[in-house]
Amino acid sequence: MENLKAWVLTALLGSFFNVAQTTAQLATKFGKIDKEDLEMTVYEKDTSASAVVLFDYGTSYVTFNDVSGFQLIFQRHTKIKILNKEGYDWADGQIPIYHTNSNNEKVSKLRGYTYNLENGKIEKYKLEKKAIFNEKYDENWNRIKFTMPNVKEGSVIEYEYTINSDFYSQVRDWRFQQTIPILHSEYSIEIPEYFDFKQLMQGYVPLAVKDHETSAKTFSYTTKSRSTATGFSTPTRSTIRNNSINYTSHNYRWVAKDVPAFKSEKFMTTSEDYISKIEFELSSIKWPNEPVKPVLSTWKVIIKELLESESFGLQLKRRGFLKDKVAELIAGKTEDEEKAKAIYKYIQDHMKWNGKNRFLTNENLRKVYESGIGNSAEINLLLNVMLVEAGIDASPVVLSTRNNGKVQMLYPIINNFNYVITHFKVNDKDFLLDATNKHLPFNTLPYNCLNDQGKIIAKDNLDWIELRRKERYGNFIQVNLALNEDDEITGKIKSSCSGYEALELRAEIVDQGKEKYLEELEKENEDWIIENHEISNLDKLESPLNEEFEVTMSDYFTNTGNIIYIDPMLGENTKENPFKLEERSYPVDFGCPIQETYIMTLDIPEGYTVDELPQSAMIALPNKGGSFKYSVRTMGNKLTVTSTINIKQIIFKPEEYQYIKEFFNRVVTKQAEQIVLKKTT
Repeated sequence: MENLKAWVLTALLGSFFNVAQTTAQLATKFGKIDKEDLEMTVYEKDTSASAVVLFDYGTSYVTFNDVSGFQLIFQRHTKIKILNKEGYDWADGQIPIYHTNSNNEKVSKLRGYTYNLENGKIEKYKLEKKAIFNEKYDENWNRIKFTMPNVKEGSVIEYEYTINSDFYSQVRDWRFQQTIPILHSEYSIEIPEYFDFKQLMQGYVPLAVKDHETSAKTFSYTTKSRSTATGFSTPTRSTIRNNSINYTSHNYRWVAKDVPAFKSEKFMTTSEDYISKIEFELSSIKWPNEPVKPVLSTWKVIIKELLESESFGLQLKRRGFLKDKVAELIAGKTEDEEKAKAIYKYIQDHMKWNGKNRFLTNENLRKVYESGIGNSAEINLLLNVMLVEAGIDASPVVLSTRNNGKVQMLYPIINNFNYVITHFKVNDKDFLLDATNKHLPFNTLPYNCLNDQGKIIAKDNLDWIELRRKERYGNFIQVNLALNEDDEITGKIKSSCSGYEALELRAEIVDQGKEKYLEELEKENEDWIIENHEISNLDKLESPLNEEFEVTMSDYFTNTGNIIYIDPMLGENTKENPFKLEERSYPVDFGCPIQETYIMTLDIPEGYTVDELPQSAMIALPNKGGSFKYSVRTMGNKLTVTSTINIKQIIFKPEEYQYIKEFFNRVVTKQAEQIVLKKTT
């Protein structure tokens, strides 16, 4: 059967090559340049664009030869217009190539030109070998980098290359969208019926062409066999047979035209989750006269492999070295939650995170424990081991962080994960723990982990668990002010931070030290004189972090003699709308709820009266997704301004973008309004 496979792929080589040539002919011929492209000075559909991809063609197909075996061939031809200096980076190309053990990918036929219009004449400059170099990225990836020559504003660059890959099951993905506009993007592949690839399409760019054609093909081959002689009178004979195999070829072609640039904006996971592209995963192989051989794993298999892995599950079984320490930590404690808190606090204090996000260990846990430093997997698996030693039914949970992208839950791909935490349950209440951050409260995940769902890794358990928690980004500020005779504002400011706001502020204060933190606070507010500064609950991670001080300031108000203009928000206003795009084709993902409350009480100075006040306002998002309340009240000589932003809905769909954008437009406008006091006669 192995010989048959070889015959199949050898015979198919010719047809694959012909298809690749046909696809390549669809592209503009290499070296052909239009003068109109060089004369372009601005892209009319996006005048902010620094460069434009004129076209981007790619094709993939499989070959076989007796020396290299199966080979995946990927060819690419790209042409880019550089509009201004900000687009120069697009003249620097890089090609990622993968290698492991004896298998690798090789780049060949790399060539390129830069075209310039000089004195009305087209001049071209060749990409030289000295401008091409190989850079090691990590243990499995290298990058072929190159810099196009003589690039200037108005240049057009063009390059093409071929990648020969031993990893025939890993069809290269294709991006139909970049951070600059693309006029034409096209990708085609040919897949014989023996390979079943799952196609993972994502993004919001409509395709101009999405073709799938099948064609019945037949090829013939000849086999030669020799009969063995049985005696002196029986000669050895050769037998030649003509054979034929029928197969189905699957030809795919995708085309996108006039693709807008992908523009990132605040409150998203990563652009990799939303940029328009197609990826491939080999699901199964079916050779002639053989049963289907699954290639794409299942979650059950992945869990089993992880539990049997030396870098994961086997580490969880070795906990004898922790027995005495665990017994010491849980002595006198009867409740699982109480035990877990003691162990969690110990790991936070004893271990230092090296800043690396991993879901597999690099060292055995005993060595990590003794060194006191480890990656995220080593620290959190160590936490998991100690919880189990304490009699708590804890299990690891693998996940993908926000900056790593979302996990395709339908497709079991272990490489999509990059992080691990630990989970246990008490009285139907789920607890998720991460001990990498010394300022993180018990049962709270780092903000970067708030990314949809994680996979529980435990025998006979296929469950996913929601990673978004009830923890919010909370801030409460109360200000009491008065205007004195020296035209200065004096008063007291109190703030109380909770959730992720408290986490960030605690880290800042602890890292800098209280004295340095106060220096930076005064530096940020140059006209402030701060006295009696106090911080409370700095070490109580599950309590709000409180800050209180007295202040004298000469900014945030203007006295013209008869009129005083006062900024009631004292710089705590939302200064600009984080949402600036006309339209957003991907969701707004806040990660967690947000609540910000600001209350300012002002003693109106004697001899002045209120001339103008901001109007109270109430803005609500649809479906009770959030609200903004702004109120102004006067009572005697006191004036109170209250501003509350409350975002309850964590994710807003693209069709809800205009609501959230307008919501923040009105917040910015309202919070910028001033109080006007007028001197009485």
